[in-house]
Amino acid sequence: MSEELSQLLCTVAKNQQKFLDLGNYALQALPKKVTEFAPCLEKLNLGQWYIDKQQWIKSPLRSSPNRFFNLKFIQQLTSLKEIYLCESKIANIDLSNLTALQEQNQSQHQVSNLNLEALKQLEILFLNVDRMTNLTISNLPKLKILVLIANDLTNIELVNLPQLDTMIISTDQLTQANFCQLNQLKEFYLCANYLTNITFSQIVEAKQFYLKAKKISNLHLKECKNLEILDLESSYATNVVFSHLPILQEISLASQRVANLSISQLPSLLSLNIENSQITNLRLDSKEVEVAKRSKKIHKIVQQTQPKQRIGQLQPSQIPTSISST
Repeated sequence: MSEELSQLLCTVAKNQQKFLDLGNYALQALPKKVTEFAPCLEKLNLGQWYIDKQQWIKSPLRSSPNRFFNLKFIQQLTSLKEIYLCESKIANIDLSNLTALQEQNQSQHQVSNLNLEALKQLEILFLNVDRMTNLTISNLPKLKILVLIANDLTNIELVNLPQLDTMIISTDQLTQANFCQLNQLKEFYLCANYLTNITFSQIVEAKQFYLKAKKISNLHLKECKNLEILDLESSYATNVVFSHLPILQEISLASQRVANLSISQLPSLLSLNIENSQITNLRLDSKEVEVAKRSKKIHKIVQQTQPKQRIGQLQPSQIPTSISST
């Protein structure tokens, strides 16, 4: 153990500090001394990023990134509310005893399984993992934000997440998904290039929906009557039903292939982005245009916009840190 790390642990223990940043100390195991102040410790960073005051902070490069082989003492830190494992290079970690945990950030490439059901206080979960093909996230009654970046994922089950408000999913191998039980979901970002079928029949509270999926041909959103923003940029959904969306204000079809587009049944529409789109038939009859001009409901049809960063390229500093106010 380095002198700097030894002094840090002594200071945290002496002052009964609630936060301990162990990022970039070239650790292979969790120091046993950490257990001496376990009752006071509420926030622990073992990776390269953590959140402070709703901002992502990069841990100083003190030595080199941690590469953990042993976290056996982690189960004794039962007062932990937040843990950050971003790029900590650990394959398996058992957090089942940390029942006070409210926020978990795990970004690595070797995870084979996760046991989260005991974390009943968990509110924010950020997972960036490879080599995981099946994932079930269930029975987390307080989970509000889920960020999942998992390129090898082929199957995902989301069950009994009654408070889930914001969800970001990016995966290349997922072919089917059912999001019918997410009744409270308000913001949904989905990047799944091989997804062929998607169901939204019970996501009635959704206000913002962002989709990138090249294999989906039909998209029915008529049940999403609270939808305000719809972004289908770079998707290939040729048959999209836009009717029955009374408060939809923004649509982006940039780089999209749509056979027919009519906005006559979108009374609240304010913005339409059709940059680089292949639209066979754009129906804007003269009466509709005059009504739009007079009421100023459609104040822009965007031809050029800055490209959005792909979900899979998001850095920790670009991930939500708090619940949306929408």
